[in-house]
Amino acid sequence: MKGRTLNYDDDFETCLTLVETARTAKRDEKAKKAMTEGINAQSEVVTLGADFWKDLLAWGRERKRLTPKDQQILEVCASIPRRLPSDLQSRHALDALARMRDQGFGDG
Repeated sequence: MKGRTLNYDDDFETCLTLVETARTAKRDEKAKKAMTEGINAQSEVVTLGADFWKDLLAWGRERKRLTPKDQQILEVCASIPRRLPSDLQSRHALDALARMRDQGFGDG
């Protein structure tokens, strides 16, 4: 392989990009994805509504399945529309919901 010579077309340099430019593009893409996921989480939390989150909060408290952080965030969700959860709180609420569903919430 060492003995082989590679010949590139004249426009090859236009295909190259600086490492920093590639890193910046990747970082921007990651930030955009995080923002979109946060907005989607907030939308889902609001769509489920305050009554749903009140029921989940009561169910989790009754069975002692919620951490203090879970309780705090679910209280915010249960107070929609007076208070709206942030995107991070919304993601945490959806994670808590998934955990509670795994433990039987909504089965009956």
